[in-house]
Amino acid sequence: MIGGLPSEKTDLHAHITGKIEMDGFSIEKLIFESLPGVYVSALVYVPNDHARKSPAVLLPAGHASNGKIYYQEMSQRLAKRGYVVLAWDPVGQGERSQFWDAQAAKSRYNLICAEHAVMGNLAYLAGANLARWEIWDGIRAVDYLFTRPEVDTERISIVGTSGGGFQAAHIAALDKRIKVAVPSCYITALPMRIFNRIFNDPDSDPEQDLFGMISNGVDHSGLLLLLYPRPVLVAAAVLDFFPIEGTHKTFREVRDLYERFHHGDRMALAEGYHAHQFSPENQEVLLSFSTISNRMPVRHGLPPVKRLEDKALLCTRTGS
Repeated sequence: MIGGLPSEKTDLHAHITGKIEMDGFSIEKLIFESLPGVYVSALVYVPNDHARKSPAVLLPAGHASNGKIYYQEMSQRLAKRGYVVLAWDPVGQGERSQFWDAQAAKSRYNLICAEHAVMGNLAYLAGANLARWEIWDGIRAVDYLFTRPEVDTERISIVGTSGGGFQAAHIAALDKRIKVAVPSCYITALPMRIFNRIFNDPDSDPEQDLFGMISNGVDHSGLLLLLYPRPVLVAAAVLDFFPIEGTHKTFREVRDLYERFHHGDRMALAEGYHAHQFSPENQEVLLSFSTISNRMPVRHGLPPVKRLEDKALLCTRTGS
């Protein structure tokens, strides 16, 4: 459905453009090439304790104009719990505008969903698919983690919300090196998602609802079953425009199959009573679930964070 993946993994040409020292960890500004000439801007949160190798978390960004920077609090919390975190900008967000107006210093559309709509709709007309490139960025992000000496490559997780939830589910389905998956504010049932299309979410975002999912009989339950038997936490919001009834339906279907094969403890649901967001309460469940799945010391509560200005976390000189 996504049209296959590139056949060759080319040199990442990864380089660090800056580093910020924080309390107990550092933030490295990274640029790598997922394909020749395709630059991915990312932040790597690295705990200071190097006594042993650390588990890692991939954090694809959801639909925020500042991309990876929007998730700095969650990244800091994970780093303070001992995880190496790699958060990156999807194409068309953050520092990766494809329609940059240099004179106005902004996108000709917007960096939330609109660039995805322009690229994604044209890609479908050309027989291609924007999702393919987002997924490939994530697979190459895993490759980058394998180059880091601090990372325990047997303990790599992926966590993402909204557009990041889409990426988390699909990247994990297609890359078995990822051992734990946490899609947030994405998993529902597609017929209910279509019925609930709302004007609060006006820009079509074609890679989110992958062409062919329904006609091929996959839906979100089939997508999650591609992760079996790996641990999966589905994070959801009761008041989301991704209908919670669909989340319940899909979760029940998949958990039933996990339980039939004696892996029911690897399938969990976090459900917060709020709108579309990866809420602090769901983040607490994430930290507990990841702690168990990655064999980490059990700790409770959310670590404190220090939010930095967006400009401080740019990987490029110009922000593009």
